[in-house]
Amino acid sequence: MSEDIFNRLTAVLTPGGMLNRITSSPHTELGRADFDGLAAEGFETSNHELFAVPGALRLLLPIDSLTTRLWIDVDSSLPARIDIDFTTHRLFLAGFKKLRAEFRVHDIQWNAELPEGIFDPNIPEDYTRINLESVAKENAAWLGIGALPMIGFVVHRRRRRRFLRRTHVTD
Repeated sequence: MSEDIFNRLTAVLTPGGMLNRITSSPHTELGRADFDGLAAEGFETSNHELFAVPGALRLLLPIDSLTTRLWIDVDSSLPARIDIDFTTHRLFLAGFKKLRAEFRVHDIQWNAELPEGIFDPNIPEDYTRINLESVAKENAAWLGIGALPMIGFVVHRRRRRRFLRRTHVTD
């Protein structure tokens, strides 16, 4: 990972980076709230450029509006709750319908003990490695087969037009 990409990710995905992004843009301080016994200070922004989706991905996720609320634990200065609500323009992936999503991250446990071996790979005996190159070739082949009827349709129409032109000329 390049240093530039690493810096961009940490500027958005770390608690401090997220708070800096929110407070450096137009925002509202929500005051204090209590979350399961934690006193938290809230911040909200509706700046949809805050978590800007990079270039080509905008076609997949064209964000129309975004509201982000970040609640910071007063004692530890770590996030206690994160709320993200957004709507999109009409999406190809959603059948050309608008999408509305709500994300709520709560009951965050920092420095939690993880069971030993949780990150050890448990690969099943019948595992088959996916070869992305062969998958791409297979999909391209199916796309080609799917295109055959369309090619036949176009060729048929051109022949029919030529035939109709010839028959009208001789009449």
